[in-house]
Amino acid sequence: MTNSYTRSSTLTIINAKHLASRVASDLRQVRLFHGFPSDDKILEYIQELVILMLNGCFKSVKYGFRKNGFWVFFLEYKAQFGKIESVDDDSGDVSSTAKTNEAEWTSFLTASYSHLSPQRQKEIKESLPFQRDSGVESKLGLGKLSNDKFYSSGSGAIQRSSYN
Repeated sequence: MTNSYTRSSTLTIINAKHLASRVASDLRQVRLFHGFPSDDKILEYIQELVILMLNGCFKSVKYGFRKNGFWVFFLEYKAQFGKIESVDDDSGDVSSTAKTNEAEWTSFLTASYSHLSPQRQKEIKESLPFQRDSGVESKLGLGKLSNDKFYSSGSGAIQRSSYN
């Protein structure tokens, strides 16, 4: 695995792990309130996130619950690289009141590999802790989307949005 990725600045493995730790904390709070995801799944999500960030492939990911093809609750994380605000919010403040009963846990990742050679794309995809199916993203229901957290480290950042 590559220890850094350069675009116009460097995101180190320390930066990527710091950002991923914020996501892990949020997901643990989701599990506390709503029963999912499992500890093992959280570890896989975090490994996936670090690998994709270090290789400049991560764009966004949603983790949450859907029912009848509609999101009922999710946390969305969008990557930002380059010149970043120095804000690094504490993780947490996840909704404990989201109506997730009878909803299924899911996640939806957006990644881009186009800047890499076909061989490097293959290597990265094979290094991920699990393989995702390509699919169609769920639609938004009647909830409200709000940008509520900003996590940053070095030249990378993640904007968190909540939908509930």
